[in-house]
Amino acid sequence: MINFSFNSTKILRKNILERNSDIDSVFIEGNNYVLISIPHGVDQIRLGKYKVAEIGTIPLGVLLAKYTQSHILIKTKNSYDDANFDLDCDYRKKLKKLIKQYNIKYLIDIHGLAKWRDCDVNLGINIGQNIKQNEEQFNKLNTMLNSVFHVEIDNPFMGSGNTISCRINKEFDIWTIQIEINCGITNYSKNIEKFNKLLNILVQWIKNLT
Repeated sequence: MINFSFNSTKILRKNILERNSDIDSVFIEGNNYVLISIPHGVDQIRLGKYKVAEIGTIPLGVLLAKYTQSHILIKTKNSYDDANFDLDCDYRKKLKKLIKQYNIKYLIDIHGLAKWRDCDVNLGINIGQNIKQNEEQFNKLNTMLNSVFHVEIDNPFMGSGNTISCRINKEFDIWTIQIEINCGITNYSKNIEKFNKLLNILVQWIKNLT
């Protein structure tokens, strides 16, 4: 079982950002057909309004990529945009190039959910439209997560409209999902056991995709 301390996840995020703070995003190459997207790991601006970074998404994404050999794209600089809202931004342009270059079949877009939300994990699938290429894999993920966590589907976020998962699904006809993780799990040392359980479940599921 993969097991990390809370301090090690903080150091991981710090190192990624310090090494790449001068560029909009950093790509780490994997060895399968899965691309993990972390668009909100740094502060962003949506319609002129500041939005705080979803800090736990970077270490979770990096560890998932490492243990599954998946590709990963991480937003590392606030370019006064919101990569999950703005259709025309550097992050999305890079994401699309990578999907074509590496023949990506599965896009996993990871976000942080406010800790006051009732659920632990929110799976945004746009009423099933974004996962219609392989509903069985979604059902497996949902079952695995529900064995440990409180999971909601399309509530409070659907992965619809201008979101990365919705737009990429429509443009490339590939399987996409927006996974929202409660920040209470990723951002607090007292919940590191839950973080590790989540990490292990997602690693196991992604390995079965490839």
